[in-house]
Amino acid sequence: MNAPKVARLLGDEVRTVQYWVERFNQDGFAGLVEGERPGRPGKLSTEQLEELEVILRASPRLQSVSANLWDGKTLSHWQGDLVKMACAFCGEQGTGQISRI
Repeated sequence: MNAPKVARLLGDEVRTVQYWVERFNQDGFAGLVEGERPGRPGKLSTEQLEELEVILRASPRLQSVSANLWDGKTLSHWQGDLVKMACAFCGEQGTGQISRI
């Protein structure tokens, strides 16, 4: 299977697939492990990351998302719904306060 077919199957960009193939060809499975990235530290605790991993390893349908697989678009839509629910819970009209948490 070529990179364009894999990209269509995964809903990703061809260049992204090519990048991961290059890393695998260069370093094997070890090349697929992402290292530390520069920038601002994450805001989620280890516990929150573990909870998120459980959710993302399951079907999106279990989160009332009408998709078979998680991809960037599906995750972005679901994240937007979570922000809206948090805003409603906190009594906020906008997402600015939630984004800073």
